[in-house]
This record gives sequence, structure tokens and C-alpha cells, in this order.
Amino acid sequence: MKKAILIYYSYSGNTKYIASKVAASLGLDSFEITPLKEYTKDVNGLINQMRNNQKDKPCTDIKWCPVNFDNYDVVIIGTPVWWYTIPPVTRTFLKEYDLTGKLIIPLITSGSEPGESLEEIKKLCVGSPVKGEGLFQFDMKKGMISKEEDIEGWIESVKEILAE
Repeated sequence: MKKAILIYYSYSGNTKYIASKVAASLGLDSFEITPLKEYTKDVNGLINQMRNNQKDKPCTDIKWCPVNFDNYDVVIIGTPVWWYTIPPVTRTFLKEYDLTGKLIIPLITSGSEPGESLEEIKKLCVGSPVKGEGLFQFDMKKGMISKEEDIEGWIESVKEILAE
């Protein structure tokens, strides 16, 4: 069985909810990526601040990740979607940490369309195969839209990938 770790960023708690469920179900180590400077909790302010996320592809400083990736075969990357792509925190992590040769499994949460988030993850993980992505929908006011059985089904598919 392949050894996996779950690395994730969560702004509103939706990605963290699923990441925690995945880590507990599969017995994985996990690490939450955090920005050095926290984002505003005002969603409208954040939206205004991130309007150019898709076009400009900004990065942001993040706290150091103490994980030794040599100990893992698979990295599950949990990320929300901001303006149809990954947020600056996830982008910074994927640029700063060498995951070459690791199997990457994206866990994507989105309030609308995933846009180019999966394609950007693939571009930033050069030298690493990317497969088995999970896409889960939520509403900023109502919470998770995806059903629990969808999450559990994806966890089972990840379990099969780890057993290959």
C-alpha cells in the first residue's frame, strides 16, 4: 500500500471538513497550509481582494511545512477554488515544495465551477502524475452541497488508488 499524506488549505472550513474526514477514514498524516498573514474573514472583502486571482496568479507567503515528503508516495492536495482556480496559498505551496515523482490526488472544493484549478495543479506539479481528483460543491451561506455518500465514494476510490 502506498504511503500518503493529505496537505490542505481551507478558508471557510469546507475543505478542512472533507480533509479531516479523508485523513480519519484512511489513517493519513495531514498538514494544514496557513498563510503568514491571515486573509480577512469578510467574504466580500476577500472577493474584492482576489478578483485577479485567475488572471495574475498571485502567490502569498505561507508558514513553513515541516513534512519530509521523501516519506510519502502520494500527496493529496486539498484546496478551495477562488475565481476559477486555486488560491494563492495553495499556489505558493505547490511552487515551493518539490513533489516530483509523487502521485498527486487533488481534493477540490468549489462554490461554483472548478474552472482551471485542476489544470493549474497539473502545471505546478511537473514530474508528478495527477489522478483521482475529487470535486465537492458548497455554498458559502448554506455549507456543503455535495452529499456525504459522494465524499465517502471518493474516499473509497482513493483507497483503491493507494492499494494499486
